[in-house]
Amino acid sequence: MAEGSFGSYIDTDSFFHKLHPAVKAVSVIILTITAGTVKSPSGLFYFWVVFAAVLLFSRISPVLFLRALIPLSPVLIASFASHWFFGIKDTEYSLFIVCRLTLLIFFSSLLTFMIRTDHLTALFYRVFRIVPFVDAKGLSVSLGCALSFVPEFFTFFRPKGEKRIGRLFSIKEFLAPLAEKAMTHSRNSVCVMLETFDERMRLPYMKPADYTALLCVIIISAGGYYV
Repeated sequence: MAEGSFGSYIDTDSFFHKLHPAVKAVSVIILTITAGTVKSPSGLFYFWVVFAAVLLFSRISPVLFLRALIPLSPVLIASFASHWFFGIKDTEYSLFIVCRLTLLIFFSSLLTFMIRTDHLTALFYRVFRIVPFVDAKGLSVSLGCALSFVPEFFTFFRPKGEKRIGRLFSIKEFLAPLAEKAMTHSRNSVCVMLETFDERMRLPYMKPADYTALLCVIIISAGGYYV
């Protein structure tokens, strides 16, 4: 399985990676939304099986998905606690909510793992330019720049051979260097994106396999309602 860092594009020779970027983005959105509406354990298990199949055939290391939970672990803990202490105090239901939220995080992680940052930026641009009174170019470049910084953030958060745990709240040793790195990355990335904007906005043409894959995703998602 391909290795990498969380938030970065994982280049593998899988069928999913060869699909059109728009198909991959729409498929991830459909699966995330439908999985988020599941209210039964059988339906949740169904979508976990779907995710396992995607994970297997995409050839992406499961470790990368687990890393996605590191910054969001407080959200999972808070979700369990809120449903237990302020809800119906049902352990099974609280765990169900946490498992569903974890699945949504895993599905959404596929956006960066299977779609290049340039292609995501191009997709953002095509959506934003439909909306009137919106700086589609500037907004899409800003989002593309932010996405490209995610892998660097996790590298800075826990570099090899060094642990920053215990210094996370130190402005001098953690927050200040991180802010400086983010500003430098932002300046460099924005300049590069603007200089090559027209080239980055080009997307490949749709193929019959793309339409077939999208139809299969719709059928699979709809099947979750009948489980």
